[in-house]
Amino acid sequence: MTGPEVGSPCQHSQEFLPNRGGSVDDLPDLTSRIMSLGVYEEYVRFRDGYRSWRSNDPQRAGVGARGELTVEALEQNSRQDSFRDSVVNPDYKTWEWRRTASYWIAVCFVEGSLLFLFGSGFSWAFACGWRVRAGEGPGKENQAEKSLTAWPTLFGGAFFSIGAYLMCLETLSVMRGSARRLRQDQQGVADESYDDVSWRCWPFAVREVSSIAKMFSQESSEFTRIPYFASMAYFIGTCIYPVALVAAVFSDLSWLCTLLLSTVPYSIGGLLFAVGGFLECIENRVFTSRPSSLSWLVAVLNFAGGLLFTGGGLVLFVEGMELASDIMFTIGSLFYTIGSICSVLMWKDQQFGLAFLHVLNQWGQAR
Repeated sequence: MTGPEVGSPCQHSQEFLPNRGGSVDDLPDLTSRIMSLGVYEEYVRFRDGYRSWRSNDPQRAGVGARGELTVEALEQNSRQDSFRDSVVNPDYKTWEWRRTASYWIAVCFVEGSLLFLFGSGFSWAFACGWRVRAGEGPGKENQAEKSLTAWPTLFGGAFFSIGAYLMCLETLSVMRGSARRLRQDQQGVADESYDDVSWRCWPFAVREVSSIAKMFSQESSEFTRIPYFASMAYFIGTCIYPVALVAAVFSDLSWLCTLLLSTVPYSIGGLLFAVGGFLECIENRVFTSRPSSLSWLVAVLNFAGGLLFTGGGLVLFVEGMELASDIMFTIGSLFYTIGSICSVLMWKDQQFGLAFLHVLNQWGQAR
């Protein structure tokens, strides 16, 4: 058998295969067979394209084979692993802070939601005609009702405010600590501007969060601003909502005072709770995935609870809808209670990101 013809498949194979002592020369020439199958032109296009790619053709520069590892890809993977390690495996002091903060976040939301459930449930009962027996004297029955409705929800609102405030601090602590370690890995020296002082008290650090998130986006697209904005939505909501809770303690308010000090804060606060729950759903990919974790369930429950709290405030703009409002508040409080109990279970499983900082749980479990 004669040697392969110029341009044949066997001839071009010799250009890329190592010398194996003439073994390639013993391969049959399949040109005629390829032509008989009617795919010779397709073979030539594939051959020329492959040779062009391997020869660094300027017209195809940077394209490469799909899925093939490159030096740039390996360096990017190494940076991402280092970045994830800085987030998931901090020093002991930072880890202890996350553990403590996430515990009190979960506990505060459990206490707050139980008190809301207690107060809203009694409000529902009183709206349905149930009455409590009180001592003789003017206003005794009203005082007894306030002690079962207004005061429990007022203290529940205080617990919610503390929990939301700690959410902001934990998110900022994670971002600052990770940014400091990332800069140290990149520059070889510590960057004091991102010093991880865990107990910083100011939650409104929007500019700092934006600059840190921009730096994080170069390392990983999974760590975003969403956890911070979710925390801030809850925190601002818990700052507005207590206005209505305090107003509920007082009786015989005018129509205008009831509107401005009760109905409007209920609606705006509930809307911000719903926004926080919605951002948690985005963080946990609720709208693009099936139920797969406790954080997924907690995000859904928080979003549903926020929607019910929003509805409970909005219906008060219509006269005579107090019963519907109490029902929505009670069911929403029940959802928050279940979600908060699940948050405690997440904490016991060392998922310190709870539902608002899901990336911390995800990367920790991947390790």
